[in-house]
Amino acid sequence: MKHLVPLLLFACCAASAQQTDANSDTAAPAVEVANLRNPVLKSYKTMLAGVDIYERMKARAPNTTLRFRLLAPDGAHAKPFTLRIANDDTSVGVPVEANGTFALPLLPELSGDAELIVNAKKGSVRWTPDIRPAGEPDTVRRLGDLRLECEVWWVIEQEDMGFFRRKLMQAVGSPCASKMSTLFYEPGRKVSGATLEHGGKRLPLKVVRNGYAFVLPLQDKSLEDEAAIVIEYAES
Repeated sequence: MKHLVPLLLFACCAASAQQTDANSDTAAPAVEVANLRNPVLKSYKTMLAGVDIYERMKARAPNTTLRFRLLAPDGAHAKPFTLRIANDDTSVGVPVEANGTFALPLLPELSGDAELIVNAKKGSVRWTPDIRPAGEPDTVRRLGDLRLECEVWWVIEQEDMGFFRRKLMQAVGSPCASKMSTLFYEPGRKVSGATLEHGGKRLPLKVVRNGYAFVLPLQDKSLEDEAAIVIEYAES
């Protein structure tokens, strides 16, 4: 059973996943790119499923907005890329901020066969949800917001899993709530430490991935959504 336990990396709930078996062929889900001329990130319809679950569960993360973020393989912010939503007949550009974030526009006329496309080489960029209130500093994250990021990630990511793996994961339950999962958060910059503050207590969180991620206790039901994670960034 050990080899069935997923390691989930979000950047959040970064969003990449891999099994504990180092020989598994289910490596972290990087952007799928057929070639540099036609590099596909995700089905637009699948991405909209993430937007839908965000709207339905938004009470967990009030006063927030949903954006998505592009990350380099090591967990750092990816350099700005060109994004577009396109099918055989139409192509609509998607603005990307300097920090790699973008908002997914709602285009009902393209919700069928369109794809979200990025001009990046295969394996050079990954995606993650980014849910937070406007103006929130990068040094503080609310636990409820990160929990919803994970749910958005999971709804989107399972669409790309093979039938057997998807059914297996569904049998275990949402990795965002299962104690069989180890969850990480990637803030997009190298950190020197992260501390969870809840009920007057401070819990240091384990930093991993050469400082580009730290372990998240999302499944701990004793921690309220209002718990805060304070992030200390390494000097650049």
